[in-house]
Amino acid sequence: MSNIRVLDEKTAGKIAAGEVIERPAGVLKELLENAVDAGATCVNVDIEGAGRDLIRINDNGCGMSAEDLALSVMRHATSKIRAFDDLASLTTFGFRGEALYSAAAVSRMTLTSCTEGGSGSRLELHAGKVFAQSPAPSIRGTTVEIRDLFYNVPARLKFLKSDAYERACLLKVIEESALANLHVGYRVSINGRRVYDLPAENGPMAEAAVSRARQILGDEVANTLVFKEFGEMGLKLFLTPADKLVSVRDMQYVFVNRRPIDSKTVQQAIYKAYQNVRPKDRHPAFLVYMTLDPSDFDVNIHPQKRDIRFVNENKVFSFIMHCAGETVFTNARPVDVALPAAGPSVTLPE
Repeated sequence: MSNIRVLDEKTAGKIAAGEVIERPAGVLKELLENAVDAGATCVNVDIEGAGRDLIRINDNGCGMSAEDLALSVMRHATSKIRAFDDLASLTTFGFRGEALYSAAAVSRMTLTSCTEGGSGSRLELHAGKVFAQSPAPSIRGTTVEIRDLFYNVPARLKFLKSDAYERACLLKVIEESALANLHVGYRVSINGRRVYDLPAENGPMAEAAVSRARQILGDEVANTLVFKEFGEMGLKLFLTPADKLVSVRDMQYVFVNRRPIDSKTVQQAIYKAYQNVRPKDRHPAFLVYMTLDPSDFDVNIHPQKRDIRFVNENKVFSFIMHCAGETVFTNARPVDVALPAAGPSVTLPE
């Protein structure tokens, strides 16, 4: 008698959700990527109970028809690719068709969407199963409401950390998205309290990046960032001078084609540039923006798409190390932004 069994769809869905979504911040990341891919210029985020009770994202993107809305929650349903070879030329964030399916499998989800000039539709799901369908107001864009996250997977709830920690993870995701997508405005409320109100930045990239960094990193750090742009790899570096290093490591952001990533290659290259002037207890704050051909890196190596693999890691390391040194130790100057200093606007609820 065979010991091998084909998993039922319910069990398989929960396992898939665990691969894509480890905590509330994972849900938020996927939904923000979908909003940006939909062409949104304004995103409203509401969070309650550190994301366990509610994550709601409303955007003014292209929206979905009733037919596409129903397809969007099916596993591997995506508008981003048609065949495996398309992965070599990706220009979007989400592409596997797992985000909505995975979130729906472990929550009570409501989707409301409407295209320009179309009719609005609403879809309600419990644990991945369609519970109700109905018409909705014809307002262009999409609203995704996730309630009672992991209510049907209590074991996963046990592995979540304190509310303060989970809120910090959620805010980190929002900050990364906001620094990556300067043309998008973000309004964020946690437990009914507004913590971010970031208008869309439509000026030159350098000024836009520093203006937004003021609101996320704070005036003291953002106003000292030196900027230099390089043609190769579309590299744009914003770095703290050697005499303005900070005491924490959490002001370091790397974006490849506007995708926030974790890259030891890039981080170590920048640290190498500072090696002769950096005290052990001080660290650079930095924003690194790279624009690469999609075939020059692989983002498909991990379900959460945080890690990428460069085709030529050594070349990337050497180039960024050289450019970082040139930026910090030559005549690069802080970006002059003719805007009033904003300062960080985050006030975390108790």
